[in-house]
Amino acid sequence: MNFQLAKYSLLKKFSENIGFTTPEEYGAIFKYLIENVKTDRQIIYSPHCHDDLGMAVANSLAAVKNGAGRVEGTINGIRERSGNAALEEIAVALNIRQDYYQVETTVLS
Repeated sequence: MNFQLAKYSLLKKFSENIGFTTPEEYGAIFKYLIENVKTDRQIIYSPHCHDDLGMAVANSLAAVKNGAGRVEGTINGIRERSGNAALEEIAVALNIRQDYYQVETTVLS
């Protein structure tokens, strides 16, 4: 199944709002979207993960491994409920395991 987006469309955020999804499942969603959504515009996919089950960082890293170009999160993962992905943990993982993730990072404030 292939999807077509209009030239003006730009999809960028995919939220995991309750922290239920496993890294394998979440990564597969990004892989599927990247392989099947066709458009003339560049699409930058971005995970937005909640940490209810302690999976926000792992899910965010799985999204990056499967093509996400940006990650959303918070410092120390602090947010309502159980929080979001901890950006400092993601940054360290991407830096230390650059051999695995194969991405270059830019930290934006």
